[in-house]
Amino acid sequence: MSSRQRNRSGSAGDQLVRQDILEEPLGGATAGPVIPEETPLPDPCRIDCCLPSGCLLNEPIDSNDLSEAQKVICNNESCSQSAYMHNACFSQFEIDVVSYLKTSGRARSWSDKQRRQNVWTKKGYDLSYKACGCRCLKGHLRKDLDWLAPQPMEVALRRKKKKKMEKSSVSGTSLGRSPRQRTVSEQSTGTTGSSASRNDSPEGALPTPSPSKLLRASPTLGGDTVATPSPPTGGGGLLNSAFLRRMDFSSFQGFVPKSRLNPFCIKMECEDGPGDDTRLTVFQALTAQHTNNVQCLGCAERLFVFDRYPLIDGTFFLSPIPHHLPAIPVVYNERNNLFLMALCLHCIEGQERCIVCRHCAAPWDGSTCQLGTLYYYDILAAQPCCARRLACNRCGESAVDPATEGMSYYSEYSHCVRCPGCGTTDHHFVKEFQSSFQIRQLKSTSKSPGL
Repeated sequence: MSSRQRNRSGSAGDQLVRQDILEEPLGGATAGPVIPEETPLPDPCRIDCCLPSGCLLNEPIDSNDLSEAQKVICNNESCSQSAYMHNACFSQFEIDVVSYLKTSGRARSWSDKQRRQNVWTKKGYDLSYKACGCRCLKGHLRKDLDWLAPQPMEVALRRKKKKKMEKSSVSGTSLGRSPRQRTVSEQSTGTTGSSASRNDSPEGALPTPSPSKLLRASPTLGGDTVATPSPPTGGGGLLNSAFLRRMDFSSFQGFVPKSRLNPFCIKMECEDGPGDDTRLTVFQALTAQHTNNVQCLGCAERLFVFDRYPLIDGTFFLSPIPHHLPAIPVVYNERNNLFLMALCLHCIEGQERCIVCRHCAAPWDGSTCQLGTLYYYDILAAQPCCARRLACNRCGESAVDPATEGMSYYSEYSHCVRCPGCGTTDHHFVKEFQSSFQIRQLKSTSKSPGL
């Protein structure tokens, strides 16, 4: 065999050996087709939490159920972030921003409550936007005040199922009655479709009125329609269930700026439940007077009271003097000399009318008040605007202690103090509304209350 033939056979043998090595599977298993690994596609229903410091829960947000999320806005139009945070992540984000306000400009003199109220308003965000940097590194985040979280899917399904059960039970009840029973019912009542409970009642007993007769539609401030129980005819007084049930918040949306439509500025329901002290204080005072409405101290408009927060389309406060008669007395901390007062949204927000001082014509600012709750001091006395508001009720001189030059807290203006001039102890800073304030009508705007 020539050398050329040996080289050919050797190269052919090497190729066969290499082919056997490539085709032989590891571990002696039968070789199968090689399938390339596919990269999993991202789930379009899962979006990332855009907390700048990183998601605290380490899990995505379900875009089909945003009930446990908060929407934010980045001022960078080309931002590629999701614009949503978990509620827990947003709470931590807001805490960090409020903490930053403590060291920023004029916000250093604000109270913690004022910082929380103004954190997303213009005057607060102008000081804190540097602490709201977005993960896109080109913009700053801000809470979307116009966004309302949808209801949880479980709650929506539960309500839908309950409605179906009610419809089926109503249809089953009407179909289950025999023709003779329907005829007897029509003859006894004179009308078609009367309830069977009237026929089952014993002789001589009064028929039980239907809920539709116990409730009547009553318009409230801003166009809200609520179910209002009829006034009691007996002397037993009202129960908590006799107060109104709020159907929507259109009254606040029509008169309160968007920057204040948040739980810090409007008292909302929380985990305290219906047995908290604030709610019980209001309900007990009104129940003792057999009423479920109050009169606005400024404009004398009637305001209905609701069974859940916000309790009123305005705010309550306690005063040591009765600004108007008849007054509603309140017993709080074993003090019998307090009276329940109320101001409506118009008088607090100052859009259509405002409260001004009779002495210096300065408008009273109610933008710092939380709506729908109860203050345990006189909010009108908490912001004295001139020397007449600080004068002694007896001698007319200043009742402020020269050593302090004012009070440290709003509630201290409602306390009894001793006049340094004449020595009289009285509520010198709490002035009667008619003698110290007046209502000024403003130009009406074109905005409808229902918008």
